Amino acid sequence: MTRCVRCAIKLVSVVFLLFGLFLFLSVSPILRNVRSVSKLHGYYIANHEFAKIELSINADGTYDQKVTLIPSSRTDTATGTWSCNDEGSRVRFDPNFMCVVDGFRNFDPNYAEPRESGWGGPSLPTYRWFFRIYIGSPEGTEYKKVD
Repeated sequence: MTRCVRCAIKLVSVVFLLFGLFLFLSVSPILRNVRSVSKLHGYYIANHEFAKIELSINADGTYDQKVTLIPSSRTDTATGTWSCNDEGSRVRFDPNFMCVVDGFRNFDPNYAEPRESGWGGPSLPTYRWFFRIYIGSPEGTEYKKVD
């Protein structure tokens, strides 16, 4: 083999090694956890074919939520309180929180109606993916932090 071919092979090997390391680090549970509750504060958006949902997580323990239905442009808002466990891995909202999507990724037409007081509100997971923070899960509503 010529010297040029050996250099090319080494270069390709280094590129694949770096790519593999980047891929491993991006899916590693250690790096996917949101370690600080303060990093959750901010503005989030979730888009569905039937609704756009905006969510502001405020540092004072309150949230503001706005749901805009795509077909009719109807807008509903909710405010309430949120809390987080010590690790920052789950966020719990009060019963005012509007769950637009049911457990089967279908539209819930009763999303704006208040829940029973004993219900306690949803508890959603938090995680990082490629340096962006998400609340929720792909099976339901997934809020992506945009600021």
